[in-house]
Amino acid sequence: MKCVSCNQEMINDLRINVPGTLVDVRLIKEEENEDILKKAIAIPKAAVCLKCGEVKYYIEDIESFRNALDQV
Repeated sequence: MKCVSCNQEMINDLRINVPGTLVDVRLIKEEENEDILKKAIAIPKAAVCLKCGEVKYYIEDIESFRNALDQV
């Protein structure tokens, strides 16, 4: 993927982690009184530009996440 700031190729597929924990950041569509197993969940990834330092977050399998959101 290209950097929107300087048009250089970015390093993709980086894991996002909160320091001091072993858990990943997750995007969850949460509804009241919903079972956790029925929620739409995505684990975002990050890309970084080694030239300017721009960081971009993205969902690798956006189609599956879209389908899961439609079912929530």
